[in-house]
Amino acid sequence: MWAEHGAWDGDGYAYKAYDSAIRSLYGFKTKSVADYARIGQIVNADSYRAMFESAYSRMWDITSGTMIWKLNASSPDVLWEIYDWYLNTNAAYYFTKKACEPLHIQMNANNYQVSVINTYHKPISNLKVIAKLYDFNLNVMWQRELQINIGDDRYQEVFSIPQLTNITPVYFVKLELVDGTGKILSDNLYWESSKTPIDFSYLSGLENAKLNFTYNSKEANGEYCVEVKVKNTTQKLSFMNRFAIVKNNSNDEVLPTFWRDNFITLLPGEEKTIEAKFATKDLNSSGFSVVIDNNR
Repeated sequence: MWAEHGAWDGDGYAYKAYDSAIRSLYGFKTKSVADYARIGQIVNADSYRAMFESAYSRMWDITSGTMIWKLNASSPDVLWEIYDWYLNTNAAYYFTKKACEPLHIQMNANNYQVSVINTYHKPISNLKVIAKLYDFNLNVMWQRELQINIGDDRYQEVFSIPQLTNITPVYFVKLELVDGTGKILSDNLYWESSKTPIDFSYLSGLENAKLNFTYNSKEANGEYCVEVKVKNTTQKLSFMNRFAIVKNNSNDEVLPTFWRDNFITLLPGEEKTIEAKFATKDLNSSGFSVVIDNNR
């Protein structure tokens, strides 16, 4: 039943390509289902973000929107969904959400052009674009800042990220868009490969830095709202952290839970506040905890 919908491949355009990306691009070599699923989330995140950002890179010019099929799966599945049969929002959901934020900073994966997208019906002034290129050891290899103003309902190309030759096989591009007070309005992080063919296998073996986080909650109108403050106090990259709400009496995840952001990557010293909402009735009289679960 699972293979009929999730792993069939009459002409090799769906699951085979997905599986190939996990094994070839990201170097999956273990027999762990959890590790396979974790890498699959990375593939989903990058793929769905690219779909929406490519449309916005020429919005109001040659594109007017994006249509995808499909939103979710009608049975337990491994691809082609932004939330699954269990109502679990996966990485594709949050990276799509980020790509569609009304004021957004992004990088074109084909030519490394940095753009700012403004879908508000008003111009926005006094913005600063900050771009940094890190090698795999988190050394800053290049950086640039630029003040811009952007008109209403448009994209604006800013500058290009250089293609360095003396850099690690996998590197990172961090983008930030800040206002006049220094508040971050949009941020984005891309993982790139300097090798031909592309090789992201180094990410599969990345030792994730442990994050410090605290949380508080309040209940109103039949739902809980949980605020989580998280910080990377280490000197390492903490990559694609998935936060979850679990029931104290069973450790089962509370689903659906809607996070403002998830699958979070933080550089050393970075911190972020995120929120989660879920229905009180879904707890079934149990208490709950916030955990980082990178195996689902």
